[in-house]
Amino acid sequence: PADATLTIQNGASLTLDPGSVSKIDGKVVIEEGDSNATEAAKKDAGIFNANGKVSVTGSVQSFGNIVIGGEFSIEADAVVSVEDTGSILTAADSKLTVKDSGALEIRGAFTGKISGDAVGLIVYNHGLVTIDSEEAAVAASQIYQMASGAVVDVVNYTVDATTGTKNLTITDAQ
Repeated sequence: PADATLTIQNGASLTLDPGSVSKIDGKVVIEEGDSNATEAAKKDAGIFNANGKVSVTGSVQSFGNIVIGGEFSIEADAVVSVEDTGSILTAADSKLTVKDSGALEIRGAFTGKISGDAVGLIVYNHGLVTIDSEEAAVAASQIYQMASGAVVDVVNYTVDATTGTKNLTITDAQ
């Protein structure tokens, strides 16, 4: 329901099966992993979408992981916030869409590894994408501007000089 909050606690995950269709009407909070854990295990709480469809009409605040393997849409007036301890990744053949007046705010990682392969973020933007991340990019990312009035606000984009250039490319519709 619109006024409900679901908290995904440290060590837990919400895994959506292939073919599933889910709608987040209320608020989802993804907690940060255990601060005493190894770096890789710190972000072990999360939403893992395995080739299903997720529609966010409420809000998601992530201190952990969001891994998109299917379709994930941020609808009108919805907000997905990836906090500085969180991450959001898109697997090959997945689709992350920010609809008109929807917002994606990224303060954490938006590149990483899925099954050992470095992956960047691919976004189809009709609304607002804000990037203010001190997490070094490990792969190139792409934002497609799908509508007149779509906005990308890059406050801070960080790369690791030892791994070479990891471009953030913002272009018109694909």
